[in-house]
Amino acid sequence: PVYDEAKVAAYAHTVVAESTLDELLGAMPADLQDNFETLLNNFVSDEKKSMLLLFNFNVSAAYVDDDGTFVLMDYVKVIRDKIAGMNAETDNIVTAYVTGEAAISEDMRASSEEDMKMIQPVTIFIIIVLMGILFRSVVAQFLPLGAVGMAIGISHALMFAVGTLVSPVNVMVPTLLFAILMGVGTDYAIFIVSRYREERVKGATREQAVHASVTWAGEAIVTSGATVIIAFFAMAISSFPMVQIMGLVLGLGIVVALLLSLTLVPSVLMLFGNRMFWPNTGKRWDRYASNIMEKRRTAKHGYFHRAGSFAVKHAKVILIVALLVSIPSTYLFVAHETSFDFISSMGEPESIEGMNAMTEDFGAGRIMPTQIVITGDTIIYNNETGEFNLEYLDAVNNVTSDIANSPSVQQVNGITWPYGEQIDYRSLDQLHEEERNQIVASMLQDLSTDRKSVILTVILKEQPMSFDMVHFIPDLRDNLSAVMSSEPLLSNSEIMVGGATAANYDMSLTTTQQFTTIEIVVVIGIFIVLLLVLGSVLLPAFAVISIAMSITWAYALTYLVFGTLLEIPILWLVPLVLFVILMGIGMDYNVFILTRIREEVHKGKEIKEAVVDAVDWTGGIITALACIMAGAFGSIMLSSNAMLQQFGFALLVAVLLDAMVVRTYIVPAAVTLMGKWAWWAPGPLQRVGREEKRKKKLEGQ
Repeated sequence: PVYDEAKVAAYAHTVVAESTLDELLGAMPADLQDNFETLLNNFVSDEKKSMLLLFNFNVSAAYVDDDGTFVLMDYVKVIRDKIAGMNAETDNIVTAYVTGEAAISEDMRASSEEDMKMIQPVTIFIIIVLMGILFRSVVAQFLPLGAVGMAIGISHALMFAVGTLVSPVNVMVPTLLFAILMGVGTDYAIFIVSRYREERVKGATREQAVHASVTWAGEAIVTSGATVIIAFFAMAISSFPMVQIMGLVLGLGIVVALLLSLTLVPSVLMLFGNRMFWPNTGKRWDRYASNIMEKRRTAKHGYFHRAGSFAVKHAKVILIVALLVSIPSTYLFVAHETSFDFISSMGEPESIEGMNAMTEDFGAGRIMPTQIVITGDTIIYNNETGEFNLEYLDAVNNVTSDIANSPSVQQVNGITWPYGEQIDYRSLDQLHEEERNQIVASMLQDLSTDRKSVILTVILKEQPMSFDMVHFIPDLRDNLSAVMSSEPLLSNSEIMVGGATAANYDMSLTTTQQFTTIEIVVVIGIFIVLLLVLGSVLLPAFAVISIAMSITWAYALTYLVFGTLLEIPILWLVPLVLFVILMGIGMDYNVFILTRIREEVHKGKEIKEAVVDAVDWTGGIITALACIMAGAFGSIMLSSNAMLQQFGFALLVAVLLDAMVVRTYIVPAAVTLMGKWAWWAPGPLQRVGREEKRKKKLEGQ
């Protein structure tokens, strides 16, 4: 018969608009009702109050158009706008959520932009206030801030180039770039300005002060910058795009900040001199400088002189206590089971609310099902005769049944289970033509166009990113291999397990293995840099150990706060990235104190005196730098993303521990115990004492 399409469409619209599902089901032929009801249960909840609409696309959520547009993420906004328009027309009689991989990605991007709007002004305000207190000025703080602002601008241009030429930039990277440059870049510039101020207090001319600050403080920040750059660039080794691009972008940002601190900042100091410290200029400056020098002449020592003296006198006790504290924290860092659930770290945007609604009405695994592909050389369906290879279907059905019987699986859809339940595929010839054609069409949806590959869709019982479901993937693969080997027709077929859960497992496994290599590269690279700069073998080794201790302490406190008190799981990426970032950034204050100790020893002081004086002279500035960096990192905790909150808290804690515990007590204690061996290095690598050896050699001749 010939149908009038307009009348058919109008009738269908009337049926859908005016009929209930039960009425629609009752109007169907009896031989179609069972299959339709089974299919209906996949899209309508048991209470008949919720319904799913599925959109299938021919590209992934990560697909980027030639003009740099994330096509599906933009399409999510289009769908939401249409839904908002329909809701306005119907007085919001229904609640609609757009969720899925593309919607989650779009919500992450939008929330990241909102986070930056809040984080940026808070960070800048904190840094301006802290620098104003440090310099006792309303002008000086804008020099480091201006240098960092330029570094951020240039770094964003480089980030655009990286995103265009290498790989798209994850939405979290700009937030980390801003916070790290505001913390680290500001530290570098402040260290130059502070050393300039110290030299002017001692009576040096403007030219002498600039020269000394670039010579000594410059060497310290170059060394520190080199360790940070090594740490970030080592992350580019990873095959995980987020980590790879994060390392590349952050490393380039540190390079830019370092260059500006070594060039722009000294140039501005040379031009403006003490006017940078206004209103602390003129007679006020003279009184300020004379008061500082008078305190030192009359031995009116402050906290950091007492701290340095305490570290020298009780060196053994300090190191033993540090070691004892590190044992449980190291165990926690190594053995603690982390979470794979990136989704739950996002907060409650629409996509997550939609996923929660799906979880409640349809089961948690439906949002991101696992796919299993079985491919071989056998033709499964003959397009010409319309017949299936029933023996091959038997083998595939055995695999499907085995998967469905797993306690971790809620439902399986496949060629012999097109509606989530097994059908009698061997009796298709006995069905009416209309019913047979409907079932065959459903079966062919899970068959490739060349009729040689089958796809099985597995819906897991729990949230697909949960720890148990992610670790179900290797068990599933092992079980599939065993079942496949027991089926002769499938023995030469290839089976692959994919989907978001499997991808997360594979990514974590590969990234964890790669991070072992990255960590080794970072440690060796930092050791070599410190060996060349300090001219010592033992000091670089202990510097690495001391930072590793503070990393485990920071992680333990992060776990206590987030994992125990707030009950927010620690994501698996956090300890990996934390180790690499802190091994670079945390080395800053070690470098600052060790280069200052070496400078004092170079001036002819005994090791204990050099240690105390170095702690005394650098204590205030390093603590101030740590507070500024901690403030910058702490602002990341304002993010709505739990992973960024964890990064921000861990970085804040680690920086404060490094400056106030490691740098103030542990490093001075270790240098004291090492004594003259602290500066030992083979041959020409040794810097401290080399001049004395050369003089003795000449005297002997």
